[in-house]
Amino acid sequence: MSAIIGCALPLSEDQFAKALHNHSQYARKFAAGWSQYERVSLQLNECFDECRSVGVAVKETLSPNNLSSLFSAKIVILFAHWIDETNEIEFWGQPLRSEDIGNKIPPEFSGILDLSVCHPDTLVGSLKRKPHSYSIKYYPDELLPSFWAEVYSATFRTLRRKFPMDIPPEQYKDMLASVVKEFRSQEEGGWK
Repeated sequence: MSAIIGCALPLSEDQFAKALHNHSQYARKFAAGWSQYERVSLQLNECFDECRSVGVAVKETLSPNNLSSLFSAKIVILFAHWIDETNEIEFWGQPLRSEDIGNKIPPEFSGILDLSVCHPDTLVGSLKRKPHSYSIKYYPDELLPSFWAEVYSATFRTLRRKFPMDIPPEQYKDMLASVVKEFRSQEEGGWK
Protein backbone atom coordinates (compact mmCIF):
# COMPACT_ATOMS: atom_id res chain seq x y z
CA MET A 1 0.00 0.00 0.00
CA SER A 2 1.46 3.33 -0.96
CA ALA A 3 -0.83 5.71 0.99
CA ILE A 4 -3.17 5.70 3.97
CA ILE A 5 -5.26 8.34 5.70
CA GLY A 6 -5.70 7.82 9.43
CA CYS A 7 -8.79 9.75 10.51
CA ALA A 8 -9.52 10.51 14.15
CA LEU A 9 -12.48 12.80 13.36
CA PRO A 10 -16.08 11.55 13.50
CA LEU A 11 -17.47 10.50 10.12
CA SER A 12 -21.07 9.63 11.04
CA GLU A 13 -23.82 10.78 13.38
CA ASP A 14 -23.16 7.78 15.63
CA GLN A 15 -19.42 8.55 15.75
CA PHE A 16 -20.19 12.21 16.48
CA ALA A 17 -22.48 11.24 19.39
CA LYS A 18 -19.77 8.91 20.77
CA ALA A 19 -17.18 11.68 20.43
CA LEU A 20 -19.41 14.05 22.42
CA HIS A 21 -19.99 11.34 25.02
CA ASN A 22 -16.20 10.89 25.31
CA HIS A 23 -15.77 14.67 25.85
CA SER A 24 -14.14 15.30 22.49
CA GLN A 25 -12.88 18.87 22.34
CA TYR A 26 -13.26 18.82 18.56
CA ALA A 27 -16.91 17.67 18.61
CA ARG A 28 -17.81 20.20 21.32
CA LYS A 29 -16.65 23.03 19.02
CA PHE A 30 -19.85 22.50 17.01
CA ALA A 31 -22.39 24.43 19.11
CA ALA A 32 -25.35 23.17 17.08
CA GLY A 33 -24.15 19.58 17.38
CA TRP A 34 -24.77 17.09 14.60
CA SER A 35 -26.95 19.50 12.60
CA GLN A 36 -23.88 21.72 12.23
CA TYR A 37 -21.31 18.94 11.80
CA GLU A 38 -23.32 16.80 9.36
CA ARG A 39 -22.13 18.86 6.37
CA VAL A 40 -18.48 18.42 7.41
CA SER A 41 -19.06 14.67 7.80
CA LEU A 42 -20.67 14.42 4.34
CA GLN A 43 -17.75 16.29 2.74
CA LEU A 44 -15.17 14.13 4.51
CA ASN A 45 -16.92 10.90 3.56
CA GLU A 46 -17.30 11.95 -0.08
CA CYS A 47 -13.61 12.83 -0.36
CA PHE A 48 -12.43 9.75 1.54
CA ASP A 49 -14.60 7.55 -0.70
CA GLU A 50 -12.93 9.13 -3.72
CA CYS A 51 -9.49 8.51 -2.18
CA ARG A 52 -10.46 4.87 -1.59
CA SER A 53 -11.57 4.57 -5.23
CA VAL A 54 -8.02 5.42 -6.37
CA GLY A 55 -6.36 2.98 -3.98
CA VAL A 56 -5.73 5.08 -0.88
CA ALA A 57 -6.62 3.26 2.34
CA VAL A 58 -8.62 5.14 4.97
CA LYS A 59 -8.49 4.05 8.60
CA GLU A 60 -11.48 5.48 10.50
CA THR A 61 -11.74 5.93 14.28
CA LEU A 62 -7.96 6.15 14.57
CA SER A 63 -6.83 5.55 18.14
CA PRO A 64 -3.42 5.55 19.84
CA ASN A 65 -3.63 1.74 19.84
CA ASN A 66 -3.78 1.43 16.05
CA LEU A 67 -1.64 4.44 15.07
CA SER A 68 1.51 2.32 14.55
CA SER A 69 -0.30 0.13 12.00
CA LEU A 70 -0.45 3.04 9.52
CA PHE A 71 3.30 3.11 8.99
CA SER A 72 3.47 0.16 6.60
CA ALA A 73 2.41 2.68 3.92
CA LYS A 74 4.90 5.02 2.22
CA ILE A 75 2.61 8.05 2.66
CA VAL A 76 0.82 8.42 6.00
CA ILE A 77 -1.70 11.23 6.44
CA LEU A 78 -2.81 11.92 9.98
CA PHE A 79 -6.22 13.64 9.94
CA ALA A 80 -6.98 14.75 13.51
CA HIS A 81 -7.60 17.61 15.95
CA TRP A 82 -4.77 19.33 17.84
CA ILE A 83 -5.42 20.41 21.44
CA ASP A 84 -3.34 23.54 22.02
CA GLU A 85 -3.68 23.67 25.78
CA THR A 86 -2.15 20.24 26.33
CA ASN A 87 -0.02 19.78 23.17
CA GLU A 88 -1.90 16.61 22.26
CA ILE A 89 -3.62 15.12 19.25
CA GLU A 90 -7.17 14.03 19.93
CA PHE A 91 -7.38 10.44 18.77
CA TRP A 92 -10.46 8.30 18.88
CA GLY A 93 -11.17 7.65 22.52
CA GLN A 94 -8.27 9.59 24.02
CA PRO A 95 -5.63 12.21 23.31
CA LEU A 96 -1.94 11.45 22.89
CA ARG A 97 0.88 13.82 23.83
CA SER A 98 3.20 14.95 21.06
CA GLU A 99 6.19 13.15 22.65
CA ASP A 100 4.25 9.89 22.71
CA ILE A 101 3.24 10.14 19.06
CA GLY A 102 6.89 9.92 18.00
CA ASN A 103 7.19 6.67 19.95
CA LYS A 104 4.39 5.17 17.85
CA ILE A 105 6.32 5.68 14.60
CA PRO A 106 8.45 2.64 13.80
CA PRO A 107 12.16 3.49 13.42
CA GLU A 108 12.26 1.87 9.97
CA PHE A 109 9.56 4.21 8.56
CA SER A 110 11.18 6.25 5.78
CA GLY A 111 8.18 7.66 3.92
CA ILE A 112 6.17 10.84 4.35
CA LEU A 113 4.20 11.76 7.47
CA ASP A 114 1.64 14.38 6.44
CA LEU A 115 0.06 16.08 9.44
CA SER A 116 -3.41 17.32 8.58
CA VAL A 117 -3.69 18.76 12.06
CA CYS A 118 -4.25 22.41 13.02
CA HIS A 119 -1.04 24.31 13.83
CA PRO A 120 1.02 21.26 14.91
CA ASP A 121 4.27 23.18 15.54
CA THR A 122 4.88 21.56 18.94
CA LEU A 123 4.36 18.09 17.46
CA VAL A 124 6.64 18.82 14.50
CA GLY A 125 9.34 20.11 16.86
CA SER A 126 9.05 16.99 19.00
CA LEU A 127 9.26 14.68 15.97
CA LYS A 128 12.24 16.52 14.48
CA ARG A 129 14.21 16.30 17.74
CA LYS A 130 14.22 12.50 17.50
CA PRO A 131 16.40 10.77 14.91
CA HIS A 132 14.20 9.85 11.93
CA SER A 133 14.46 9.00 8.26
CA TYR A 134 11.00 10.17 7.17
CA SER A 135 9.80 13.51 5.79
CA ILE A 136 7.27 15.60 7.68
CA LYS A 137 4.69 17.66 5.77
CA TYR A 138 2.49 20.12 7.64
CA TYR A 139 0.91 23.53 7.45
CA PRO A 140 1.28 25.75 10.51
CA ASP A 141 -2.15 27.35 10.19
CA GLU A 142 -5.64 26.31 11.21
CA LEU A 143 -6.96 23.65 8.87
CA LEU A 144 -10.55 23.18 7.80
CA PRO A 145 -11.16 19.44 7.45
CA SER A 146 -13.41 19.79 4.40
CA PHE A 147 -10.80 21.93 2.58
CA TRP A 148 -8.02 19.42 3.26
CA ALA A 149 -10.16 16.44 2.33
CA GLU A 150 -10.76 18.10 -1.05
CA VAL A 151 -7.01 18.76 -1.40
CA TYR A 152 -6.17 15.11 -0.71
CA SER A 153 -8.89 13.87 -3.04
CA ALA A 154 -7.63 16.05 -5.92
CA THR A 155 -4.00 15.17 -5.19
CA PHE A 156 -4.53 11.41 -5.19
CA ARG A 157 -6.91 11.46 -8.15
CA THR A 158 -4.25 13.25 -10.22
CA LEU A 159 -1.37 11.07 -9.01
CA ARG A 160 -3.24 7.84 -9.67
CA ARG A 161 -3.70 8.83 -13.32
CA LYS A 162 0.06 9.44 -13.61
CA PHE A 163 1.16 6.46 -11.50
CA PRO A 164 -1.42 3.66 -11.74
CA MET A 165 0.61 1.12 -9.74
CA ASP A 166 2.45 2.95 -6.96
CA ILE A 167 2.65 6.63 -6.04
CA PRO A 168 6.25 7.80 -5.48
CA PRO A 169 6.47 9.80 -2.23
CA GLU A 170 8.44 12.64 -3.86
CA GLN A 171 5.74 13.03 -6.51
CA TYR A 172 3.16 13.19 -3.72
CA LYS A 173 4.98 16.08 -2.02
CA ASP A 174 5.23 18.06 -5.26
CA MET A 175 1.63 17.43 -6.31
CA LEU A 176 0.29 18.25 -2.84
CA ALA A 177 2.12 21.60 -2.87
CA SER A 178 0.72 22.40 -6.34
CA VAL A 179 -2.84 21.48 -5.39
CA VAL A 180 -2.70 23.49 -2.15
CA LYS A 181 -1.40 26.52 -4.02
CA GLU A 182 -4.17 26.24 -6.60
CA PHE A 183 -6.93 25.75 -4.00
CA ARG A 184 -5.68 28.71 -1.95
CA SER A 185 -5.58 30.98 -5.01
CA GLN A 186 -9.16 29.99 -5.80
CA GLU A 187 -10.14 30.75 -2.21
CA GLU A 188 -8.67 34.23 -2.59
CA GLY A 189 -10.87 34.94 -5.60
CA GLY A 190 -8.96 33.83 -8.64
CA TRP A 191 -6.06 32.06 -10.24
CA LYS A 192 -2.60 33.30 -9.38
